[in-house]
Amino acid sequence: MTRWRASTRRLSTPDRSGLVFGCCAICSHTSSLVPPFSTLGCGNGVPALREIVRLHKGVGVDISKTQIDLAQANVPSAQLLHADAAELDFPPRSFDAVVAFYVLEHLPREEHAHALAKLFEWLTPGGVLLFSIEPEDEPAHVGKWLGKPMFFSRFDAETTLGLVRAKGFEVLDSHTAVQVEGAKEVEFVWVLAMRPLSPARDPVG
Repeated sequence: MTRWRASTRRLSTPDRSGLVFGCCAICSHTSSLVPPFSTLGCGNGVPALREIVRLHKGVGVDISKTQIDLAQANVPSAQLLHADAAELDFPPRSFDAVVAFYVLEHLPREEHAHALAKLFEWLTPGGVLLFSIEPEDEPAHVGKWLGKPMFFSRFDAETTLGLVRAKGFEVLDSHTAVQVEGAKEVEFVWVLAMRPLSPARDPVG
């Protein structure tokens, strides 16, 4: 939690006020505002989106209408979209930052490279991506989360970091942290990456 707060403070500085794109975790098998700032994985808006909109304009997206309604009550100043994040698209260089908490592993891992490429395109040069994902290799698994079926699919941590770099990002920081979900401890890798101000090479794929 301390490292998450440090990373969030690094992103949420007064000189980067702008658009925050917030997308709640995907529960499926599968602008005139400047400068833009993007957040993926806000859930019901608490705490991430609520904290970010203190300094930024915010947009929250969720496939669940229930979560959107909760986010509307919790973060009334945010713009909220009821949609599947996997199907969203925005013009290139739309956001100064993307924050994706507990999102990527709910997409088939064969789609992770494409999702990262889209996020790279959405960012302005110098824009940053902050995301979390469990570090174990898991091709595909439907488990329970809060008593509901939930799809999981991910690569090991090194493979995920390789995908991030292959799409053109510079990895600024990566670390693991354990959090408690119910009575279980779950490890996550937290990654902070940046779209370089000028590309050193063309992204792969």
